[in-house]
Amino acid sequence: MKNVGFTDFWGRTMRNIKAVEKLTDQQTALLMAKLTVPVAVSEILLEGRALAEDECLALHQILSDMEPDTAFLAMSMAIAELGYFQGIRKTPLMGTLTLQARQYVSEYAPLWLENAQSTTHVMDERNVYDLLCTLPEDLEALNEMIVIVLSSSAVDETARQILRVFQIQSNAHRIIAETLLEEFENLGGCHDMLPSFDEIEQAYQANALNKEQNQNNIIAFPARN
Repeated sequence: MKNVGFTDFWGRTMRNIKAVEKLTDQQTALLMAKLTVPVAVSEILLEGRALAEDECLALHQILSDMEPDTAFLAMSMAIAELGYFQGIRKTPLMGTLTLQARQYVSEYAPLWLENAQSTTHVMDERNVYDLLCTLPEDLEALNEMIVIVLSSSAVDETARQILRVFQIQSNAHRIIAETLLEEFENLGGCHDMLPSFDEIEQAYQANALNKEQNQNNIIAFPARN
């Protein structure tokens, strides 16, 4: 990853803000329940203890099993919780990361909830494309911001453990999101209409299988749902 200075970090954080909508308490509670990770992080922070090794591994596994947009949303919500416990005035870098994480939640949560709350709902192809277009860049920005925050001596060890997991997972999901976007664009060039998310997933899985058959040393992507 390229080196990122504080100026770059601040510039990314103060990027042009998209139109967002404020989440209701009910929406926030639903997100916390469905995403699992924010609740797990909150419980650890309330107990005021460090993570055991198996808890770090479990956190990795939960996030790696998620779709990139779900993992991104889960990490962003968890970071918002983490910032609350750390105290954004005490640790300015953590405060900046927290504010950006809250912004990400506001941007991504409404569409995610719309899709998650209905078993019959089919995401509009244009919405899928809009989401995939911004997701890799936002995951990369989150990763870079976490790296900067980890350089601060004001961040305690428990926060460091959690953020190290998020650093690794945000980078892994960025790679997956970029691959999904490539598949989306490739499929879109062969159809009059933009492909559905299911079509993207099928193409992604087919390509992953072909690569696995042709290369013995391939690095597998995290499991897909």
